[in-house]
Amino acid sequence: MKAYVINLRESTERLEQFYENEFPFGVERFDALTPTKLGIEDTPEHRDWACSLSHIEILKQQTEFPFCIFEDDCILLKPWGFVEEAMKQLPEDWACLNLGPNLQKPLERYSEDLFWLYAGHASHATIYNSKELVDFAVARFNTEEFRCFDVLMAYHVQLMFKCFCIYPIAATQRSCMSDINGKFLDNYNIIVDSYKLLEK
Repeated sequence: MKAYVINLRESTERLEQFYENEFPFGVERFDALTPTKLGIEDTPEHRDWACSLSHIEILKQQTEFPFCIFEDDCILLKPWGFVEEAMKQLPEDWACLNLGPNLQKPLERYSEDLFWLYAGHASHATIYNSKELVDFAVARFNTEEFRCFDVLMAYHVQLMFKCFCIYPIAATQRSCMSDINGKFLDNYNIIVDSYKLLEK
């Protein structure tokens, strides 16, 4: 399986921490886009857009499925073997599998280790398996309505395609200073706590 990690050139420590995760395949570094590279003002809004555009650029390059996209603050909470076992429960025409979204509402169970996914934020660990989804996301991104990749996925793509999340949670994000707004974010617990919605 092809896999990519989005990483800013200067974030060497984050990349080292990411590679502490154990994968049964290589993960290629993707040089994250920035406002400077795009020739625009360096603002939090533009950094968020550049991060989103990094996801889109990887999607545009893919011709083989499935493939993974990670962000460099991703932390695996389960061995990859658990992910592989959960993937065996997916329907033949599945479109994407998020390993640890930030959930906004209770979801419907699909199988022992899978829930249908909708309104799920956070794209730090996602496996894609649909050219139709990729083409749709690329076409819809960067419109007035969708300039944030997470919003596009949560409120459009996940409603249009067969998207799933894994249970128990298999990946979260490291709590760290945000590259986008420069503030410390407790990503780890925000995402882990959101999974309590599935335990009710």
